Amino acid sequence: MGFEVGEAINFAFTGWMKSRAALKYFIVALILFIILNVALGSVAGSLFGSLSNAASMSPGEALGMVGYFFLYVAVFVVLYWLISGFIAYFMLGSALREIKRKPVEFSAGRYVRFLGLMIANCLSVVFSLFKLKFLWVLISGIVLAIVGGVLAAAGVSFGSNVAMIILGALLVVVAFILFICYAVIMVYNAMRLLIGEMIFVEKEQGIWKSLKASWDITGKNALNIFVVMFVVAIVVMILSFILSAPSMIYQFSVIGMTGGTGALKLMSDPTYLGLSALTNIVQAFAVMVQAFAIAGIYTQISKGAGAKKSAAKKTASRKRK
Repeated sequence: MGFEVGEAINFAFTGWMKSRAALKYFIVALILFIILNVALGSVAGSLFGSLSNAASMSPGEALGMVGYFFLYVAVFVVLYWLISGFIAYFMLGSALREIKRKPVEFSAGRYVRFLGLMIANCLSVVFSLFKLKFLWVLISGIVLAIVGGVLAAAGVSFGSNVAMIILGALLVVVAFILFICYAVIMVYNAMRLLIGEMIFVEKEQGIWKSLKASWDITGKNALNIFVVMFVVAIVVMILSFILSAPSMIYQFSVIGMTGGTGALKLMSDPTYLGLSALTNIVQAFAVMVQAFAIAGIYTQISKGAGAKKSAAKKTASRKRK
C-alpha cells in the first residue's frame, strides 16, 4: 500500500476534531501564548520606551540599551521554545492516541530530553548530520563566496583589474547557487527527520535513536512528506494573514498618527494586544495541526512498512513450500 498524501492531509485538519485532549491542549497553548506575548510586550514597552530620546543618550546608555535588546530577544526565544516544546509533546501524544498508538508516560526528564531532541533535530537539518557528504555543498559555497569576495575586492583595489573582478563575481554567483542547493538539502533533511519527535514520544529510546529511526523509515517518502507539510504551511499562512489583518491595520493607523515612537507604545496598548490575540490562535492552531500532520504521515509510512513486511513474509513462505 502506497503513501496516501490526501489521507495524511485530511488527518492533519480533521483528526484533532475528535480528540478532546488535543482541544484541551489547544486552549492551554492559546492561553500560554497570549500570556507570553502580553508579558513580553509590556516588558518591551517599559525597556525601550526611552528610545524616543535616543539622540540624547550617552554612548554607555546606548550600549546598555543594545544589551537589553539582545537579552530581550534571547528571553523571548527561550520562553517560546519552552512553551512550544511543552505543548508539542502533549499534542503529539494526543495525535498518537488517535492513530491507536500509546505514548510513553510524561515526566520532567522526558520533557527536558524532548527539548534536547528539538535542538538536535535543528542541528541535524542544518549540518546534514545523517548525510555528511551533503555538508560539502555548504562548505564549498562558503569557500567560494570568501575567495570570490576577496578576488573582487582585490581587483577593485589593484587598478580595477577586470579579469579578477569578473572571476570573483563568477565565484560569488556559483556560491549563491550552492547556497540555494543547500537550502533544498536542508528541506530534504527536515522531511526525513520530521517524525523523530513523534517516535521519541511513542517509544522509550534516546534522542539520536529517534532521529535515526525517522531517517531510516522515511526513506523514499521525502517528497510525499513535503507535499503534506507544504499544504499545512500554506493553510496556516493564509489563516495567519486573515487573523493578523486587524492588528496590522490598527498598528499602521497608530504609527501613522504618532510616528515611529508609536510602535513601542503599541507593545502595551490594550486594544493592540487584544487584536494580537487573534494571531496567538494561529500559533496554537499551527502546533496542533502540525502534530496531527506528523501523525498522519507516520500512519501512512507505517502502512507502507507493514505492507512490505507482509509481502516479504508471503514470499518467504512460498519459497519454503
